[in-house]
Amino acid sequence: MSKVQAKKENALKMLKYYNIPDRDRENAEKLYLKGIKKYKKNKYEEALNLYYESFNLNPQAPNVRDSIIVILQVLKRDDEIQDFLKRNKKN
Repeated sequence: MSKVQAKKENALKMLKYYNIPDRDRENAEKLYLKGIKKYKKNKYEEALNLYYESFNLNPQAPNVRDSIIVILQVLKRDDEIQDFLKRNKKN
């Protein structure tokens, strides 16, 4: 991929991110932070549910996507990881 093409793709990602309403982005961040707290307490299912809620509000947040995958790995739910990745390909 050329540098110009990479810059264009990055600009498109940023545009998609900023097209999400501020309220949704803020709520998604709050849910994500709650999920981190649950994760640190080894409450993986609760954290996963919060991460999914956050992702549904802001699917452009890469840290949420990554956190979902990490928890699914911890829970040894490899099939669910594959399904999640297929449904939510990075654009």
